[in-house]
Amino acid sequence: DYPRVRMEAVRALSQFPGARSADIALSVLTKPMDNFLEYALWLTINDLAKPWLAEVKAGNWKVEGREAQLEYGLKAVEPALATDVLAGLFANKPLPQNGNGPWIELIGQAGGPAELRRMFCTGPAWPNPANPDI
Repeated sequence: DYPRVRMEAVRALSQFPGARSADIALSVLTKPMDNFLEYALWLTINDLAKPWLAEVKAGNWKVEGREAQLEYGLKAVEPALATDVLAGLFANKPLPQNGNGPWIELIGQAGGPAELRRMFCTGPAWPNPANPDI
């Protein structure tokens, strides 16, 4: 339960490349974090990005119930790595019309042209300054 112990454990996981190591590392998000632990997690996820993202893209890493971990991981890795995963995740899912969740920010940060186009064409209804009732 101590952040420094969890920090050392998270960094040790980077020595075991694989999606399972990334999954365990991301589980630290369920407890209070400090800046050192957050940085250790960022480093570890970047070290494990390719195997973890491959599992997410293949559908072997289930997103349901782990949206916060997915959000953190996709924001931590290079946008070029996250783009393919985002494309796969949103291929058949609608964006929430109310704009809730991290998805719009993630698409804005790491989405490719197709995801950005989809967000602007079918995403939440943006307020119209000329007619705020629309």
